[in-house]
Amino acid sequence: MRPEAARLSSVVTHPANPRKNLGDLSELEASIREVGVIQPPVVLPAARVAAAWPAHADTLADAQWVVLVGARRRTAAGRVYGDDPDATLNVLVREDAIADDPLAQLDVMTAENVARAPLSPVEEARAFAQQEAAGRKQRDIADRVGCSQSHVSKRLKLLRLPEALLAELETGQGAGDDQEQQDGKERPALQIKDALAFVDATGGDQELILAAYRLREDRRHHWTPAQLVNQVRQDRQRQEAVDAAKKKLAAEGVPVIDSAMQQFGDRYWQRRLDGAKAVAKARKDGALVAEVNTYGQVSYYSTAGKPKAADNRTPAEQQRITDERERRKAMTARFEAAAVLAARAPKLPKAAEDIIDAWLWAPGNECAQLAHKWLLAAGVGPDPSLPNYQWWEQIRRADWPTRVHAAHALGIARREVQARTTHRSWNQGDAAWLRRLVDEAGYTPSEWEQARLDAIDPPQTEEAAPDEPAGPERVSLVFDDEGACCWLLFYDLDVDEPAAYAEHLNDLSDVDAAQAWAAEVLADRHGIEVTGWTDGQLMPGQPARIAVHAGDPAAVAEAGSVGEWRLLHDTVDDAWLLLADDTPHAGHDGLGAADVDQACQWATGVLADAGVPCHGWTARADGNAVLEYVADLTGEC
Repeated sequence: MRPEAARLSSVVTHPANPRKNLGDLSELEASIREVGVIQPPVVLPAARVAAAWPAHADTLADAQWVVLVGARRRTAAGRVYGDDPDATLNVLVREDAIADDPLAQLDVMTAENVARAPLSPVEEARAFAQQEAAGRKQRDIADRVGCSQSHVSKRLKLLRLPEALLAELETGQGAGDDQEQQDGKERPALQIKDALAFVDATGGDQELILAAYRLREDRRHHWTPAQLVNQVRQDRQRQEAVDAAKKKLAAEGVPVIDSAMQQFGDRYWQRRLDGAKAVAKARKDGALVAEVNTYGQVSYYSTAGKPKAADNRTPAEQQRITDERERRKAMTARFEAAAVLAARAPKLPKAAEDIIDAWLWAPGNECAQLAHKWLLAAGVGPDPSLPNYQWWEQIRRADWPTRVHAAHALGIARREVQARTTHRSWNQGDAAWLRRLVDEAGYTPSEWEQARLDAIDPPQTEEAAPDEPAGPERVSLVFDDEGACCWLLFYDLDVDEPAAYAEHLNDLSDVDAAQAWAAEVLADRHGIEVTGWTDGQLMPGQPARIAVHAGDPAAVAEAGSVGEWRLLHDTVDDAWLLLADDTPHAGHDGLGAADVDQACQWATGVLADAGVPCHGWTARADGNAVLEYVADLTGEC
């Protein structure tokens, strides 16, 4: 190397240097102002570097020298002397073969950077990418750096992220962090694991990654990247369906209204058109308009004449409307009476902790919403402004009296939710719930409620439990492609009248969404935990998905034939899995790898629901040294 005094403006940093963030240079700048650059940077001829790096040739067109070692010194000197066109910089010129070898240049720059401070994951990814672009294979990169090839592959995968997310990974701070401090909202920083999961879930589609990440920032921190991406895809599909429906209506000359309720008022449903003949007549009269919902489904309405008056309704139609009105009035009155019960906190010994936690960890959505309102009214629980899911998370970590009070409210909510079901008549369990409201809250049943109570069949035997409503055994999920054109839920052998309609799921391919909807309905209405789905038939020639749950005798028989029940933590999906022999039986993604005791409690409850007594869990390592837990079914361990 030979020393030379070069014009400062003719010396540039290497464009392929993996470290873009040089850190705090203030002390180095102060030193240069006082004594100058003591150790000259090592430089290469710019023309030869440009020839070795054709992609950077334009960047180096006006340069004479390129820094190989000493990028911080060159940058700090530029800040100190940048305004002086005659400023010079002492350099050491290397004109050997390294000037023509991009891989050798990368090795030197990487070694200098690592000697000062380890490369960040993004800097490491850029360094690997530069080496790969220069012709070095991933295995050779791994051998040279001293890591696994999978580590190199994962780092390279990071570069498929949008620049905004790369910057957040590099700095640990997102673009909206200043706003977060102002509005008091805390959002978790992006982690490497989540970044890789975003790439895997989207196939590297940067627009899709950004959309999913923005959804994550919208207070959905508990969602996994795969769930976020799936939600964005569903939103896009729905928007495409809406756009297609509106385009079709425009081609047909049918005006589209934003909201039938806003257009026609509370009785908008009286103007709704059912059947092709009614739609054709309104079209002919020039009175046809359409509303497109968020799923792209079209409803037609007539703007002609006055809506049908109540006097023109059929007796059956009027009775349905009256029943619904009275049902809602009674539901509101029971809600207020139940609030009195929910405000009274019971006292339970700590020995009931497993029972209380089981209630708190598995509430249905409808039960959780009711209990949340009652507890807030009673002044129980954390900050009322918290979102519902965060509020319940804090309840589960609260002190013993608060947890008991919350579980008590959930139990009351379960009784009320069962009484609200519309697909069945009331039974002895509902009667017991009304008696409790009368005895403990001074409630007076309405005439509508009394009529339902009077219609209850008396218990067949004195030994029969009067307070336990019967639930369905065989549950079938079927797609009706002729009449309702949506997914339907049937109970037992009642094949004529569906128990529930999923009007928003009108696509045969929406199997996963339909199963999730059905599981939520069963949990909220009957407290049934669905552990899986199997193929079956509701009627000959009519395929169906059959729910697997403890109340189905076929499921109990199947559960009893399992040789070994194993519980393990899936590190890929960050979820606990309960396996029947080697077949997945149930999963729980609300617990982390360290929550072993709670996972065992959950699995014990699942087995109890399936009619399988579990006396404990024994830890053991499988063939891959992964720790798993085996159910003790004999009580001898």
